[in-house]
Amino acid sequence: SLCMWEAIKFASTVTKRFDFEGSMIEPIERFFRGFGAMQKPYFQISHTPNRWLRLAKALKAAR
Repeated sequence: SLCMWEAIKFASTVTKRFDFEGSMIEPIERFFRGFGAMQKPYFQISHTPNRWLRLAKALKAAR
């Protein structure tokens, strides 16, 4: 916590923003929010042009 706080203080001398890089792990996300971090949604879009690869990917995801 102290290391993160010092990094935020140092960054504030150079810029108005600090990127926490986020986390999908709830305890880590809660830790970052304790410093005033705000949640920002992000999306991942992918395209598989090959029909067989698309089928294999769907079967793997269904497991």
